[in-house]
Amino acid sequence: MIWTTREIGEAAKAALERGEGAPLEMYAEDATLWHNTDEVEGPATEGRQNLAILRNAVPDFHAAETRLHVWDDGCALQYAFVGTLPSGAALRIPGCIIITVRDGLIQRVQEYVDSAHAAPLAEVFQPEG
Repeated sequence: MIWTTREIGEAAKAALERGEGAPLEMYAEDATLWHNTDEVEGPATEGRQNLAILRNAVPDFHAAETRLHVWDDGCALQYAFVGTLPSGAALRIPGCIIITVRDGLIQRVQEYVDSAHAAPLAEVFQPEG
């Protein structure tokens, strides 16, 4: 199926508000994900795996204060990821995701967050030892 850029943006916004990624069927087979914090580009499916890890460790994890901006071949989502870390500390990570759309599918996702705000996530992603 082919989606409009607005449909993709609205679905991605609703998914982030649930702490999830956009529906898999909206991604191109070779869709990529890039983060400003490590400047590594990989398969977009890795982002969905990271969100699953976060939701498991931080059950109330979700995006709040979401705003969607749409243009012809993409959209941007501004948000603040929020939740309660396993330690009991509040989590708040303001960020922005830019989605590039090609042929009615998500082709590329670029995520921008402040690494200082994301630093508390180390307790979620670091193995206990």
